[in-house]
Amino acid sequence: MDEAITNIDDVSRRDEKSPLLSRSLRKLTAASSRYLTQLDVLKTQTKNDDELAAIELVADNANEIIEAGKKLPAASADEGQKKKKP
Repeated sequence: MDEAITNIDDVSRRDEKSPLLSRSLRKLTAASSRYLTQLDVLKTQTKNDDELAAIELVADNANEIIEAGKKLPAASADEGQKKKKP
């Protein structure tokens, strides 16, 4: 998840208006939602404080991604479709 965040940040610094940014963030938001479900299960199963701290850190990152994803404008009709190469 950290690598995906870093890659999206790098692209946004180079080309702020890239349509791939919103598409990537939407996919990362969806994945983060799925991770949160799994992390909640792991939280209840772990007894180790270090593991619990790591799980909470990842959950915080996932929540931040989800909040950022909520700020995106609505997806355009052609955003979800792959473009064919000429």
